[in-house]
Amino acid sequence: WIELKANDTAPKVGQTVNVVMIGYAGEKDIVGYDVLLSIDPLVWEIVDVKSEIPDFIIEYFDKESYVSITGIKDIRNQSPLVLSGTPFLSVVLKPKISGALPVSVLKQQGPETTKFVDNNVEVVAPQIGSITVNVAP
Repeated sequence: WIELKANDTAPKVGQTVNVVMIGYAGEKDIVGYDVLLSIDPLVWEIVDVKSEIPDFIIEYFDKESYVSITGIKDIRNQSPLVLSGTPFLSVVLKPKISGALPVSVLKQQGPETTKFVDNNVEVVAPQIGSITVNVAP
Protein backbone atom coordinates (compact mmCIF):
# COMPACT_ATOMS: atom_id res chain seq x y z
CA TRP A 1 0.00 0.00 0.00
CA ILE A 2 0.95 3.67 -0.14
CA GLU A 3 0.79 5.76 3.00
CA LEU A 4 1.10 9.57 2.96
CA LYS A 5 2.72 11.62 5.72
CA ALA A 6 3.28 15.37 5.92
CA ASN A 7 6.28 16.94 7.65
CA ASP A 8 4.09 19.82 8.81
CA THR A 9 0.45 19.10 9.54
CA ALA A 10 -0.37 22.77 10.23
CA PRO A 11 1.40 25.04 7.73
CA LYS A 12 0.23 28.53 6.88
CA VAL A 13 -0.95 29.66 3.45
CA GLY A 14 2.13 30.14 1.27
CA GLN A 15 4.41 27.91 3.40
CA THR A 16 5.60 24.68 1.86
CA VAL A 17 4.67 21.27 3.18
CA ASN A 18 6.52 18.08 2.25
CA VAL A 19 4.24 15.08 1.65
CA VAL A 20 6.19 11.81 1.75
CA MET A 21 4.87 8.59 0.26
CA ILE A 22 5.74 5.42 2.12
CA GLY A 23 5.48 2.17 0.20
CA TYR A 24 4.72 -1.42 1.13
CA ALA A 25 5.04 -4.02 -1.65
CA GLY A 26 5.74 -7.31 0.10
CA GLU A 27 8.99 -9.00 -0.86
CA LYS A 28 9.01 -7.71 -4.45
CA ASP A 29 12.13 -6.05 -5.89
CA ILE A 30 10.63 -2.77 -7.13
CA VAL A 31 12.20 -1.21 -10.24
CA GLY A 32 9.53 1.34 -11.11
CA TYR A 33 6.25 2.91 -10.12
CA ASP A 34 3.45 5.17 -11.23
CA VAL A 35 1.63 7.32 -8.68
CA LEU A 36 -1.46 9.35 -9.50
CA LEU A 37 -1.73 12.15 -6.97
CA SER A 38 -4.99 14.05 -6.64
CA ILE A 39 -4.10 17.74 -6.46
CA ASP A 40 -6.60 20.58 -6.84
CA PRO A 41 -4.69 23.34 -8.69
CA LEU A 42 -6.91 25.97 -7.05
CA VAL A 43 -5.75 24.71 -3.65
CA TRP A 44 -2.15 23.51 -4.10
CA GLU A 45 0.93 24.59 -6.03
CA ILE A 46 3.47 21.87 -6.76
CA VAL A 47 6.92 23.14 -5.83
CA ASP A 48 8.97 19.96 -6.32
CA VAL A 49 8.69 16.19 -6.82
CA LYS A 50 11.69 14.10 -5.84
CA SER A 51 12.76 10.57 -5.14
CA GLU A 52 13.49 9.51 -1.58
CA ILE A 53 15.50 6.60 -2.99
CA PRO A 54 18.86 7.11 -4.74
CA ASP A 55 19.12 6.09 -8.40
CA PHE A 56 15.43 6.59 -9.20
CA ILE A 57 14.65 8.95 -12.06
CA ILE A 58 11.44 10.91 -11.55
CA GLU A 59 9.17 12.38 -14.22
CA TYR A 60 5.89 14.06 -13.46
CA PHE A 61 3.09 15.41 -15.59
CA ASP A 62 0.47 17.90 -14.46
CA LYS A 63 -2.92 16.67 -15.70
CA GLU A 64 -4.88 19.59 -14.12
CA SER A 65 -6.95 17.65 -11.56
CA TYR A 66 -4.15 15.20 -10.75
CA VAL A 67 -0.42 14.67 -11.20
CA SER A 68 0.99 11.57 -12.86
CA ILE A 69 4.38 10.66 -11.36
CA THR A 70 6.67 7.96 -12.74
CA GLY A 71 9.76 6.67 -10.98
CA ILE A 72 12.22 4.37 -12.76
CA LYS A 73 15.26 2.75 -11.21
CA ASP A 74 18.56 3.41 -12.97
CA ILE A 75 19.50 0.13 -14.69
CA ARG A 76 23.10 0.46 -13.47
CA ASN A 77 21.86 -0.06 -9.91
CA GLN A 78 21.38 -3.80 -9.45
CA SER A 79 20.68 -3.65 -5.70
CA PRO A 80 17.21 -4.94 -4.86
CA LEU A 81 14.64 -2.49 -3.52
CA VAL A 82 12.05 -4.00 -1.22
CA LEU A 83 9.45 -1.47 -0.09
CA SER A 84 8.61 -2.34 3.49
CA GLY A 85 7.53 0.90 5.11
CA THR A 86 10.06 2.68 2.92
CA PRO A 87 9.75 6.37 2.02
CA PHE A 88 10.08 6.39 -1.77
CA LEU A 89 8.73 9.71 -3.05
CA SER A 90 8.16 13.21 -1.76
CA VAL A 91 6.10 16.05 -3.14
CA VAL A 92 6.64 19.60 -1.91
CA LEU A 93 3.37 21.54 -2.00
CA LYS A 94 2.45 25.12 -1.25
CA PRO A 95 -1.15 25.75 -0.11
CA LYS A 96 -2.99 28.63 -1.78
CA ILE A 97 -5.90 28.72 0.69
CA SER A 98 -6.55 27.82 4.31
CA GLY A 99 -8.68 24.96 5.61
CA ALA A 100 -8.60 21.17 5.76
CA LEU A 101 -6.97 20.40 2.41
CA PRO A 102 -6.84 16.84 1.09
CA VAL A 103 -3.99 15.16 -0.76
CA SER A 104 -4.69 11.66 -1.96
CA VAL A 105 -3.39 8.94 -4.22
CA LEU A 106 -5.82 7.86 -6.93
CA LYS A 107 -6.20 4.20 -7.81
CA GLN A 108 -7.05 4.99 -11.43
CA GLN A 109 -7.68 7.96 -13.68
CA GLY A 110 -8.74 7.03 -17.21
CA PRO A 111 -6.24 4.47 -18.53
CA GLU A 112 -3.58 5.37 -15.93
CA THR A 113 -3.21 3.48 -12.66
CA THR A 114 -1.13 3.76 -9.50
CA LYS A 115 1.20 0.75 -9.40
CA PHE A 116 4.57 -0.67 -8.49
CA VAL A 117 6.50 -2.74 -11.04
CA ASP A 118 8.94 -5.42 -9.94
CA ASN A 119 12.11 -6.77 -11.56
CA ASN A 120 10.06 -9.47 -13.36
CA VAL A 121 7.85 -6.73 -14.88
CA GLU A 122 4.94 -7.87 -12.73
CA VAL A 123 2.53 -5.16 -11.65
CA VAL A 124 1.69 -4.73 -7.97
CA ALA A 125 -1.48 -2.68 -7.40
CA PRO A 126 -1.13 -1.10 -3.96
CA GLN A 127 -3.89 0.01 -1.65
CA ILE A 128 -3.91 3.78 -1.65
CA GLY A 129 -3.87 6.40 1.05
CA SER A 130 -4.66 10.02 1.65
CA ILE A 131 -3.92 12.80 4.10
CA THR A 132 -5.61 16.01 5.14
CA VAL A 133 -3.39 19.00 5.85
CA ASN A 134 -4.91 21.69 8.08
CA VAL A 135 -3.66 24.97 6.65
CA ALA A 136 -3.85 28.10 8.78
CA PRO A 137 -4.49 31.53 7.21
